[in-house]
Order: sequence, then structure tokens, then C-alpha cells
Amino acid sequence: MAIGLGIGYVTYLFGLSFAFGAFVAGMVLSESDYGHQALSEIIPLRDIFGLLFFTSVGMLLDPIFFLENGGKIVSLVVIVSFFKGTIFYGLASVFGYINIIPIAVGLGLFQVGEFAFVLARLGLEINAIDQDMVSLVLAVSVLSMVLTPFDRYHPGQCQTGASFKPFIADYCPGGRGSANPGII
Repeated sequence: MAIGLGIGYVTYLFGLSFAFGAFVAGMVLSESDYGHQALSEIIPLRDIFGLLFFTSVGMLLDPIFFLENGGKIVSLVVIVSFFKGTIFYGLASVFGYINIIPIAVGLGLFQVGEFAFVLARLGLEINAIDQDMVSLVLAVSVLSMVLTPFDRYHPGQCQTGASFKPFIADYCPGGRGSANPGII
């Protein structure tokens, strides 16, 4: 941690971003002999910062706005999810993936990302959008994030072969009937 902060400060002194220096330090440290130790020390902090982030986002969500505009929010989630899922499905197909992979990519990446919060807040600061629009963006983003875990496949399906027999033969290491089945 001290190495990341130290290199970050040095890059800041040279006129570069502090975050850039910490990023470079992390890259160098991850390739060193101490990479696993550093990762094991950072994981609790990562979890705490994730908890703080999602707690603060939840505190920004206006439940009254959510209840008053539930139909509009659900409609937007469906529309955004459909179009983002379709785009990612198409991209995976263009890159040559077949069978279930494009579907899994489309379903796995359909949600509105955290960057929408940043854009909404910036739009509010420069008076490009009003508070109701920020609340709408926040509600759509949070609802799509909440729905994301429910569309994932169970990781053990590839190992047990449940409901994806053709998929196992094509994409799992070891394939069908192997003594060494893969887990995706």
C-alpha cells in the first residue's frame, strides 16, 4: 500500500495524476513476487469500498420517486436491457462466438453501469438535466444492477452438465465424458 501511495505521490509531483502513479505501482507490484501478498492485503479494503459505494448509491435512491414512477422505470429498464443485451450479443457473434456464449454475454452485460451516476451528476451540475432526470437515471441503474445476478447461469452447470449437454461438448475443457470436466 505504501508503494502505491509513494509512487502515486511521485507521479503527482511530476505533473501526472496521482491515480496514474498508483495504477503503475499496482501493475509493477502485481508482477512481482509480492503480488499475492499485496492482493490478500487489499481484498478487505476492496470489499469495504464496494460496500460504501453501494450503500451511498442506495442512500441516493428516492423511494417516493421510485413508487410514483414505477411504470416508467420498469419500461426503461426493459428497453435499455433489451438494446444493450442485443448489442453485446451481436458483438460476441461478430467475434466468432457461437451457441450459448453470445447469449451469456448479452445477459451478463445488460445492466446500466455505475458510470451513469457520474454522467447524471455532471449533467445536473451543468444544468443539462434536472433532479427528476437524475432520480430516473439512478432508479433505472439501480434496478438493472439488482436484476443482473438473477440472469447468471449457475457456475456448476458446466461441471454437472445440467441442461447444456451440447454446450459442454463444444466449450468445456475436457468435453463430454471426460475425467477432467471444466468449470466455467
